[in-house]
Amino acid sequence: MPRRRGYAYAALGLLLLLSPSAAALEIPVRDLCAKRDVDRDRSQKQRLFLFNLSGLARVERGERLINQKGKKIGSRQVLKEIGGAQIFGEIWLKTFPMRRFEHLMTPNGAPAALRRSAGFSLNELRAALKSSPDVEFMIYSAGCVDYLAIPHLKAFEADWTKKVHKRQVKQGRKTKTIQVTTHALHVRPTIELSVYQRRGERFMLLSRVEETGGGLFDFATDLGSATMQIAEPGNEIAGKFAREKVAAYRDKARAITKRVEDLNGHVRLLRATLASDIAPEEAEAVQGKIDEALAMIKDLDAQAETLLQILEDPRGAANRLAREANPTWADLATGFPVDRGCFGRGRPFSCGAGRVNLPARDEKGINGLSERSGPACKGVNPQSLPSVAQCEIRVRAENIGLLMIKSASGLDGWRLFAPLQYTVEAEGDEGDVSVSLGAAEGVDAGDVFEAVRYENGERIVLGYARVVRAGVGGVTGKADPSVLVWRAGEAGVGARMEERAFIGVALAAHSHLITPLERSKAPLVQGLDMLGGLSLDVGYDLTPFMSWRWGQAWLRTHFDLLVRPQASVKGEGDVERLDWTWMNFQAGPELKIYLVRRLDLFASAAGGMTFVVASTSDNQIKRESEEEAGDDSGMGSTASLRLDGGFDILLDPAWQLRLSGGYQKNFAALTLEPPDDIEEGASIFHGQEVGTLSGWGAKLGLNYIW
Repeated sequence: MPRRRGYAYAALGLLLLLSPSAAALEIPVRDLCAKRDVDRDRSQKQRLFLFNLSGLARVERGERLINQKGKKIGSRQVLKEIGGAQIFGEIWLKTFPMRRFEHLMTPNGAPAALRRSAGFSLNELRAALKSSPDVEFMIYSAGCVDYLAIPHLKAFEADWTKKVHKRQVKQGRKTKTIQVTTHALHVRPTIELSVYQRRGERFMLLSRVEETGGGLFDFATDLGSATMQIAEPGNEIAGKFAREKVAAYRDKARAITKRVEDLNGHVRLLRATLASDIAPEEAEAVQGKIDEALAMIKDLDAQAETLLQILEDPRGAANRLAREANPTWADLATGFPVDRGCFGRGRPFSCGAGRVNLPARDEKGINGLSERSGPACKGVNPQSLPSVAQCEIRVRAENIGLLMIKSASGLDGWRLFAPLQYTVEAEGDEGDVSVSLGAAEGVDAGDVFEAVRYENGERIVLGYARVVRAGVGGVTGKADPSVLVWRAGEAGVGARMEERAFIGVALAAHSHLITPLERSKAPLVQGLDMLGGLSLDVGYDLTPFMSWRWGQAWLRTHFDLLVRPQASVKGEGDVERLDWTWMNFQAGPELKIYLVRRLDLFASAAGGMTFVVASTSDNQIKRESEEEAGDDSGMGSTASLRLDGGFDILLDPAWQLRLSGGYQKNFAALTLEPPDDIEEGASIFHGQEVGTLSGWGAKLGLNYIW
């Protein structure tokens, strides 16, 4: 039988070579069975056979309709109507592939018998792939891969909730109150990833990793996206203000650049005319310092431009940066047959009758913002069930894919590792500490490597360092390594450095105080000396895209909820009690500079919108021609810009104690106005000016990074 199969392949090869379209069939597909050198001292790009997600039928089994008390009152089939199972599977297959692997991917899910097994042979794998048109190519490649991964959708919960909002609509001279119903979909998937290691012609279970969505990570990405969306109108104003203020700096920077360029020319002239008086090495040293200063100034100028773009449009700037650096879908599908002709071991295989249908891959954005910023989520209509479902299913599939990457990256064999080394600056000199891994293995600036020692089976962490410059990696990794800087602890040359994987999304919770300075003389703000409350910040790591050599770059969103109860305020209407609420929705860039170990200095700018609400329950108001005693409130809003600075005390790679202070500028004087359905003159807040309420603030809290 093997001999007949060999004759069949030879005949097929002859037909392909003699065919007029033979050239079109010779498509470069990576041969996963090609020989390669083995370096056991460091990670190398592993070869992974990846099944698509199985159990996707659970997505379309129906969603529950939940009332405000959390009880089921009905059901929906919206995810089935929009093809939610296919969408969820495609986003998973697009998110999970990692650059550390050469992938062989199949769009089929694995059968239950295979994923439940503790081990199976190549023949059993062949039986599981019998429906695939590419089975021969798959089995050939599977015999050479290092690992095989089977993801399975173990559980899927989806709940619909609805909210009824009252909205004021002007109809001529009258104001009418209407009810608007909006819908929200809450998805909670659970995925189990079974990882098998190939040993000869058998695959043995290495580990099973499980992740469940709908938790704190989803909350953080939702909060960051919502805050950014609310901040966008104010960011346009804040960005223009920042650009005007930075213009003076840019003029000075250009003047300095011009002077350095003139000095550069003078040095060259001196070298040419006074060669006998100036030692060549001295002139070269001066020239080198000038070139270095010139490059630094130009780099700072470029960084300032990028940061201003982020301040004006955080979401758009983040995606532009991501498009410049992220791999394409084709880069990830390195082992997948892309047409009818696939070649391995010098002989052709028939890989199906047409092109393989890969999921459409948009340019991937910042982790946690990619799908939120995509076309399915940009124009969501909260009153439309299919519109909400299209966005939600994509976002949740991406989020759980990111969580699974973080968990699975820590598996033995998947975790990146290499010995600590020094870069060589000059003969006999030692330069920066580094590792021989790089972009080929998926290493980016900002990544964390821990120095570890194993004693009696126990993993002991000696310290950790961050990547400040990613090298090329691969076969040239030792010559062009990734440069590290210690953030805690230390280890000697040759120490084992192991990756500590992160997604690059942060959530910070702070206690927050702010003192308004620029206030009017209105009686309402006489006692408004300080507001206190809670601040939640969500961060997105931009370090891989910014090349910030001295630290890290982040995109930060800020949501502040500050309150100030006031008593015995005597003003118009004899108010006995007045409560203030201050809400900030702001987003912008943050730069972090590495100082000494366990201490980072950061500075941030964020623009957005500030809303101030004052309320009292001691006023007679007329609401839609009915006089009643009840809550009277007024609200004002303004564009705002905040400038913060502070320190991060590093507790470990994931946790930091954050202390910061800064100034917030509100661009317009706040004029409080009551709701539209309160008659003119019936509220104490009609046209009340309270000033800009710009002021100083301080925050203390914890920052956690996924």
